[in-house]
Amino acid sequence: MKQVEPTPYKTDRINQYSGGKIEDATIPDYPPKAEDQGKLPNSFMTLEGHYIGAYAHGWWYFTKHMLVCSEYPHGVAVVLSRRADKILGLDITEPAESHMLGYYGYSHRAGNLFKIGDRLFEEEYEPIEGDYTEEQWKKFEKERVESATKALERKEYDTLEIALSETPMSWVVPYSMRGNVEINNMEQAKQAAKNMSSYLS
Repeated sequence: MKQVEPTPYKTDRINQYSGGKIEDATIPDYPPKAEDQGKLPNSFMTLEGHYIGAYAHGWWYFTKHMLVCSEYPHGVAVVLSRRADKILGLDITEPAESHMLGYYGYSHRAGNLFKIGDRLFEEEYEPIEGDYTEEQWKKFEKERVESATKALERKEYDTLEIALSETPMSWVVPYSMRGNVEINNMEQAKQAAKNMSSYLS
């Protein structure tokens, strides 16, 4: 994530509309004689004072219409239908479902939005043709061949057949479509985001 220069305006937006706050964090058990004393200035924290990330993390939440998920502040965020400062009557700590788009699961490796109509992410799930429409499966097959072809061009494999055998379908199926259960409510969307975040962490 790119660094973001702190400003009073950005800090105010983050503090008011992200469900978190900007303040200095202290690394526990840090060597007491260290020059910086384990201080992390302008950190993005939960309202309870737990570290989430750097300043840029808080600005990312605000600009991407996200709120801190109090149950899972590391790796799961509430995603709003629009930016928080544009929603009248929004409860930052417990937003109404009518204001929510879904939940975003993420780690340092990747992220994905989960909403009603998507699938509850399952780590062990292996995509099979019968679980998708013909159009969806053809799209996945095309992307799988393209991925294997690029690997072949990079000389990672000797033949396309070998490259395809080493490119599982799960590599091209979005996280939000990897699972057997359709998401019917926001609790399931939150669980899917948590599952994916844990899987990638």
